[in-house]
Amino acid sequence: MSLLINAFQVSKALGYKHLFSNLSFGVSKNSVIGMIGPNGAGKSTLLKILAGEITADSGEVVKQKNLNISYLPQLPTFDEEATIMSATLEKSHDPYDWEEMHRAEVLIDQFQLLSNERTYETKVSSLSGGWKKRLAIIRELQTKPDLFLLDEPTNHLDLEGILFLENYL
Repeated sequence: MSLLINAFQVSKALGYKHLFSNLSFGVSKNSVIGMIGPNGAGKSTLLKILAGEITADSGEVVKQKNLNISYLPQLPTFDEEATIMSATLEKSHDPYDWEEMHRAEVLIDQFQLLSNERTYETKVSSLSGGWKKRLAIIRELQTKPDLFLLDEPTNHLDLEGILFLENYL
């Protein structure tokens, strides 16, 4: 199997608290991996290191050339004045490209984001936490990631949303 990312002896501390030391692992293509641990154990920190948002104190993270990583944080942020469609296209290379727009429409439809009350032009600020979480997942999937890192993806999702996400992934 092809390795997408390889971590070798990665360590990270926050102040005097050592989150993890000399952590080594690889993530292969088509892998589905979950991390379980108590709050404060460093799960989110490790995901941010893998996504390239922060650096490790020591060790090395080697990524496959041209690897497209999407990272979904626990609490995604949006421009509250954005619409469902503009938020979906926010990370697109060309938000006016027909294929990008079509892909956005398909994802929005698959995640059942639209209803009698919600249209493509609905403001993000009017969405509940669960609908914002679905929109955040859609926004990241729009980028066609090779590696999708999800930090507590089921937070704010109802059972239907959780089951759909499991099946989709």
